[in-house]
Amino acid sequence: TKILSAFSSTKEETKALVLQKIHIAKIAEIRNLTPETILAHIEKLCAEGLPLLEVNYLKPDPERFEKIATAFKTTNGTQLTPVREILGESYSYEEIRRARLFLKS
Repeated sequence: TKILSAFSSTKEETKALVLQKIHIAKIAEIRNLTPETILAHIEKLCAEGLPLLEVNYLKPDPERFEKIATAFKTTNGTQLTPVREILGESYSYEEIRRARLFLKS
């Protein structure tokens, strides 16, 4: 359908920018989309086989990543809100969502 192909196309545009190691906020600005939409594209691209190596630059620093990973284990799920409730407001939903990319097996 047209909607599907339009999403595939926009996802591919995001992929091209990710491969240039451009940060999410900048990609959102370039694409005139929200950071949440860009993250959704990146999640779908990773689910479709984009190697995590390509998005490794988006991974939170090791200490914060470990705290996020522990919070996800504690919640026994993949939802963002329970993790944010554990971690507090010093962790953004975007950062938690970026970390989640690296926790899926």
